[in-house]
Amino acid sequence: MTFNSSVDSNDSPPESAKRPKDFKPSRYMRARRPYLFSDTVTTTERTVTREVFSHHLETLTNQKDETKFEDFAQGLAEKFISPNLRPQTGPVGGGDGKTDSETYPVTAEVASRWYVPDLAGAHERWAFAFSAKKDWRGKVRSDVASIAGTGRGYPRIYFITNQFVPAKDSVSVQDKLLAKHKIPVTILDRTWLLERVFDHDSLDIAIDTLGVGAGTEREVQKQGTEDFRRTNELEALQKAIGDGTEYNGTTVALAEDCLKAALLARGIERPRHEVEGLFQRAIRIARDNNLESHLLTATYNLAWTSFFWFDDFAALTALYDQVELLALPSDTAEDLERLSNLLPLLRNCVAFGTLPAEATKLETRAKRLFKALDRVRADTSRPNNALHAHALSLLTR
Repeated sequence: MTFNSSVDSNDSPPESAKRPKDFKPSRYMRARRPYLFSDTVTTTERTVTREVFSHHLETLTNQKDETKFEDFAQGLAEKFISPNLRPQTGPVGGGDGKTDSETYPVTAEVASRWYVPDLAGAHERWAFAFSAKKDWRGKVRSDVASIAGTGRGYPRIYFITNQFVPAKDSVSVQDKLLAKHKIPVTILDRTWLLERVFDHDSLDIAIDTLGVGAGTEREVQKQGTEDFRRTNELEALQKAIGDGTEYNGTTVALAEDCLKAALLARGIERPRHEVEGLFQRAIRIARDNNLESHLLTATYNLAWTSFFWFDDFAALTALYDQVELLALPSDTAEDLERLSNLLPLLRNCVAFGTLPAEATKLETRAKRLFKALDRVRADTSRPNNALHAHALSLLTR
């Protein structure tokens, strides 16, 4: 079993893609093969308790944040009532007692994709009034009277307030307004606002519109599903490798698991010293047990990792010598393919100016590779292997 985490030789960055100072192999590989990298996401979170947020709503008027409250109320209304709201601005805005927002017509095709419970707002003209005044009774009566007086034929009115409104008072006021203006009115108070924010995952709206939680920012990592799998597998491997009773007489399995652990740590994007330490362990285990194929694979993957994960050009050219020492004597084209994958990377280092030409020894290294490929190609007793060597020679040239 062989672990080859490399990509095809045509995955080397194009020589004219970026300016030298922008040459980042890790950025290129992450864009080309994102599944080889960590899928853990780091986000910034704010900590806001229900009690603190409730107090913030209660003191909005003192803070002169009435306009921010309108934005907040509209954000929740768009998410939970009807997404097709437009704010009223200018001379017809909420400042003169008319609507603070209202729905506008949308096609049935668009409305069918909404996830709100009532789609009637797609073709009906609903009115919305938002208020941060303490006297919510007087405010709802005046707002509903003004909205009804426009003669626009609103079939429904929503009144959203930052005040606590007892259920019996809310029902009583709604019934009286319906009897007087013949328009159903729904009063949504602070209890509804708190439920939407904390029980229905809408804290982001409160943060964006009201700015709550300032000073409580903290970075939080959300582990990706692939990293979760890799972490569990790595922990299991580390436990097995560290257990002296495991791998008795099966050094090949030990070498393979050591390399697999290094590749898993690389995928999780553990610190460089940890990743390189795990690769060095895999190399040491393979060398101590004379596992030449495993030694070549582990050394090659360390070279590949140094370039495409850590942007270390000097390490690449140093490790190339080690890979070459192991691969050149081989009569297997697959082993020589390791060198044909690494050589174009050195060529790009010269093209981008990240390594001097003399440090890469391109000409002499290429000659040695061609000589080895010609030798393998000449062995017609293994036609597939010979053809592979011939193809590698053409691609490298």
